Amino acid sequence: MVQSLEIKRLFSLIHIILIFSIFIAVGMFFYLIYTYDPAQKIAKKASISTEEEKTVQNVLMNIDAQSLFDKILKSGLFGNAGRWSEDAAPKKEEKQEQPPPQDTLEDTQLNLKLIGTIALSPKDKFSAAFIENSDKKITAAFAVGQEVIEQVVLEEVYPKEVILLNKKTNPPKRERLKLEDKSLELLKAKEEAPPQQTESKPAKTNEPEKKQVDLNRDEIVQDFFASYADLVTRVKPELYKDAEGKVIGITAKNISEIPIAVKLGFKEGDVLTAVNDDVIDSDEKIVDLIKKYSDVTLPSVKVSILRNGNPMEIIYKIQD
Repeated sequence: MVQSLEIKRLFSLIHIILIFSIFIAVGMFFYLIYTYDPAQKIAKKASISTEEEKTVQNVLMNIDAQSLFDKILKSGLFGNAGRWSEDAAPKKEEKQEQPPPQDTLEDTQLNLKLIGTIALSPKDKFSAAFIENSDKKITAAFAVGQEVIEQVVLEEVYPKEVILLNKKTNPPKRERLKLEDKSLELLKAKEEAPPQQTESKPAKTNEPEKKQVDLNRDEIVQDFFASYADLVTRVKPELYKDAEGKVIGITAKNISEIPIAVKLGFKEGDVLTAVNDDVIDSDEKIVDLIKKYSDVTLPSVKVSILRNGNPMEIIYKIQD
């Protein structure tokens, strides 16, 4: 009887303890809800994150990347590759490819004339040849692999000759087309001509207000291609402005050192102001004039220039 009473009291005590525990847990729950401040929590986390980033950044900034890289190379981790130097590396000599020997190919009997070439390498896609079809009196530029006339393809380009693949024969035959003697003479004269000394200021001479220059169409085209490299690399055109800043033409330094310019009558310091009375007053006008007068069959062209401040006209009569 006494034992059962003790057991009953024990269970009552446990029951009371459980009730108090529940009340304490509920109280803590409501306390956390009413005292929780999310903004403060976020700010605290952000400050911790910022401190960590600053620490990492300081560590990264203190690393000398170049010295670390040099140490890795000197360690021998990469063997000979790590000791390679661009300056010490042997330079590969560029060899200019020569055309096939004279006795291996026949000269073409086609009615074609080679005017000039842009020879990078014999089969480079940017190499080109300027060839005249004498039957049609047409001169055009051809890239490697392009058909020059029907069943005749440009196969290789060299500085002074090209190789054609003539498919009209059976089997197809490779043939040589050379620059004509006159073209070769122009190229040789340009290479051997001593550099001309030019004065900083053009000498004042009595020039006529008008003059006429007679030109042969074939010769002037050949002269152009012979001087093409110098025109591209040495002549730098620039707009010429008057005292008020208005564009009145175009001029170019070193123009007197270019053979074709001398043949056309230009001198150092000349200012081209108009072509066939079309006035040059802007960059756009120059582009328009090039498009308008790109026809090589024109019988004549008139240019207006300023020479030593004096207006002058040159009329080119072009004959076939």
